[in-house]
Amino acid sequence: MFWLESSSNDGPKVKIVVSRIKSKILFVIFILAFVVRCSYAGLGLWWAGDSPMSLAIAKSIAFHHSFSLATDIPTASRPPLYPFLIAAFWWTDSVPITPVVLVQIICGAARVVLVCLIAKDRFSEKLRGLLWRKVL
Repeated sequence: MFWLESSSNDGPKVKIVVSRIKSKILFVIFILAFVVRCSYAGLGLWWAGDSPMSLAIAKSIAFHHSFSLATDIPTASRPPLYPFLIAAFWWTDSVPITPVVLVQIICGAARVVLVCLIAKDRFSEKLRGLLWRKVL
């Protein structure tokens, strides 16, 4: 039978194109978030706040095997996960800034994708469209 190509949204080809776009949108969102975070890291703004204290605790973990700011004086002023992450990459005497910042960039970009998936699951199509227009 002869099928006419229609420009309406009900055509089978349009549905295939829409499904392909939807399958690639999460990857595009991840890449966009990754690029934004890389530009932020390239400016060197990650060194603000409590970075020196986290690096000191990580160095103590890596070389002295203790969770302390000063040698042999334990600390409980910081949560342990981030200094342990830094210490896991501290193999030489130099500070492992690049691998730690890269792990942060990847985790941050993945978090953006997860938030998009949660929003897709929890909000209606109308509300998502409204929020998307407000962002743009």
